[in-house]
Amino acid sequence: AKVYEASTLLKVAPQNISISNQISFSSSGATETATIIKTTGVAKVAAGELGDDPNSAGALLGKVSTSVQGEGTEAGFLRITARDSDPTKAANIANAFAAAITQTRTNDALNKVDDTIASLEQQGGDAATQATQAQQIQELRATRAGLSGTTQVIEPATRVVVVDIARA
Repeated sequence: AKVYEASTLLKVAPQNISISNQISFSSSGATETATIIKTTGVAKVAAGELGDDPNSAGALLGKVSTSVQGEGTEAGFLRITARDSDPTKAANIANAFAAAITQTRTNDALNKVDDTIASLEQQGGDAATQATQAQQIQELRATRAGLSGTTQVIEPATRVVVVDIARA
């Protein structure tokens, strides 16, 4: 039986957030993202993208591998490769995992921002403190808007290659 391989390339920019030098958090770079892709949570989102049963997540994980290219201080590149006996499915799986990690990374970062906003809103304090908190909340909300572009598909999986089964 032939095995087909397709891969998609992602650009993973750091989601560094720093507000008034008092609040800062950064998210995973390309290497950590490569690890997160291989988790059941991401696989379940990918299964949803494919219209598959979430219980097929484990089987999907077995078809996917990742490699990091040029992880530097700025954006790193992450290649997601999928293998399947069906060439279309191989490409679809790679693209589904790309969509899933994009969604997961964005949601994780948004949740961090939202949690920070919520805790600032509950802090109280004197007028000066509250003015500072209002400013920080405003900056966080502005930053929140830019988070969705930090994981981008540069090259979707379209090209499919036949993998020699003897090698696999």
